[in-house]
Amino acid sequence: MTIARRNIFLLISTAGLLLITVFTISVPFMVERRIGIPFSVILYSPDFFMPVILLLFSVVSLYVIRFTFLKTNSSEIFFYSLFLISLVFDLSRSYIAVFSYFRIPEYYNIYISRVCYFGKFFGLSSLFLAAFFTSDAETKKTETAAAIIILTAYMLASSIPFSTYKLATMIQQPGYFSYFAFAVISIEVLTVLIFILNYFQSGNREYLALSMSMILIFTGRETTFFISEPYIFATGLALLASGTVLFSNKVHQIYSWY
Repeated sequence: MTIARRNIFLLISTAGLLLITVFTISVPFMVERRIGIPFSVILYSPDFFMPVILLLFSVVSLYVIRFTFLKTNSSEIFFYSLFLISLVFDLSRSYIAVFSYFRIPEYYNIYISRVCYFGKFFGLSSLFLAAFFTSDAETKKTETAAAIIILTAYMLASSIPFSTYKLATMIQQPGYFSYFAFAVISIEVLTVLIFILNYFQSGNREYLALSMSMILIFTGRETTFFISEPYIFATGLALLASGTVLFSNKVHQIYSWY
């Protein structure tokens, strides 16, 4: 993907996510007009506003990244941008909170949960490719790789079995949860190891810093995905933001040598 096409893609994505955020914030007002529940009851509910805050973080991060890498063709940044975009699917948790005030069949919760897990798999795959497509990789194949991870995430999300239990974030818990957790953690560890391997191969300490940023990002992502307590969520968001800043800064330093 060329720099111009990537910048247009990021601009459209940022604008789209911002519109989705505005629409979601307006939903509690619509519910109040429909069934009379005060909008503040829904709007200030942690289950509703925490995914909205996560999406706002995504919008701000995408805007800053686009501005920072306006003239730099970085595959790592492209795939990290896809990870930031994947956070929009967590917004499905907000709609579960809204639907709880209506008589919605339980199977709708399963469909919404699959949307949320699609974002989870898509984001995880994007971070893995951000590590795989280092500065020495060919950038012309990024679009193909992006299409592959979208298809893979869809297949995984549509086929994942669910148990009868729900997570603290109101989405369905995957069946065989220990195997699910092991697979996710394995991919995260492999992603970190790729950056460490790049450090040993190139001798560039920036890659070691990138591995540290991935640890912060993964920790923050898992916290915001699985934890519903506002204070713990805020801690996860802070880790996610710190990892984003560190990742962007170090990638920018790496490409300043080219």
